[in-house]
Formats: sequence, structure tokens, C-alpha cells
Amino acid sequence: MLLLSPTQVFDLNHGGPAAGLRLLQDRPSFRALGCGGDGTIGWVLHEADKLNIRNCQLGILPLGTGNDLARVFGWGAAYGSRDLRSLSNYIDHVEKAKVSLLDRCVFAFFYFWERGMET
Repeated sequence: MLLLSPTQVFDLNHGGPAAGLRLLQDRPSFRALGCGGDGTIGWVLHEADKLNIRNCQLGILPLGTGNDLARVFGWGAAYGSRDLRSLSNYIDHVEKAKVSLLDRCVFAFFYFWERGMET
């Protein structure tokens, strides 16, 4: 059973998420499935920001250790099935899922410290 064409799968160990995002960025909108944990999903979102991509709807297949983001958005705490039918059903859910917006921002912290001054 072939769930996805090899041209639809991007191994992040070979060039990161930018290659796949660049391929799809000119579409009016597209859905992608990030397979990993919070760090992987953050990496994909960071690369989308760097490429100024605003038309990506990112689903999560929680394969990391914490999976906090996946849990908060209702994708579950972990995906442990090895059954291809189960994975096929999961991909169907991603295709039909309701879109939720996610605010992303960058914080810069500055620490001021001078000798002899107590905080």
C-alpha cells in the first residue's frame, strides 16, 4: 500500500524542511505533515518564517518525546501504530482537519548587570 509518492516526502536529515517548503510556497495554500516532536515542528515553522510562507497548514504526526504542541492542538501525545491502515486514516484526518491559527513571535532578553549592584 503506497500512502504517499516519494516526491511528497522530504527527509529533514537531508537539507532540512526548506527544500519541501520552497517547492510548495507558490501555491495559494497547502497542507504539510510534520513528523516529529516539538523541535521538528518548530524547525519547520522557523524555516517557513524565513521563507515568508504564510499559506502553509501544518499537521503534526507526534513522534517526539514531549509532543506538547501536538497534544495542545489535538493530534495526540504520541503516535505508536505500525499499521499502514492506521497511518492512512491519520493522513485522511490531516486532509480534513479544521485549521487553527498559531501566533509565533520572537523574544529577546537583555540582562543588565553591573559589578557591585544587587538586583
